[in-house]
Amino acid sequence: MKWLFVKAVLIVWLFMMIVGFVGKNHVNDIDFDTFVNSIIKEEHKTGMVECSTLKIKEVYGINKDECEGCVLYMAEDTMDVREILIIKASSESQIESFKTSIEQRLEKQKKSFDGYGIEQTKLLNDSVIKIKGKYVMFVVNENTQQFEKAFDDVLMK
Repeated sequence: MKWLFVKAVLIVWLFMMIVGFVGKNHVNDIDFDTFVNSIIKEEHKTGMVECSTLKIKEVYGINKDECEGCVLYMAEDTMDVREILIIKASSESQIESFKTSIEQRLEKQKKSFDGYGIEQTKLLNDSVIKIKGKYVMFVVNENTQQFEKAFDDVLMK
């Protein structure tokens, strides 16, 4: 009888752990504009400009029309490497190609500033690529932790 009780408690505990784990990995489906406005505040946009569909295609090779949403902010000064790219994919099957495009952009920027752009190289090395569900965020900014926290908070509410 004692072992039956212990087994029952272990099964209940295991079930609760599995339910908790699955629940924590759930990503909310959020309107893209609401999502972007929750992550990028006005103070983040200082010295940056929202890029056109053509610029997104030129820089990342991403066709904005193939996504549920895509926005890119880049620094106005060409010597400033700050960028914020946020994508809501149409399907999770697109995520890997978006990640590859971002990684290629990051490597290209690192090579461009290697050897003489110490501050720029530090920002690039500290950049963040976050992926959850159909959402992708790439940030090159001095406040990457703030962006990461906002990204997680918005998607896990």
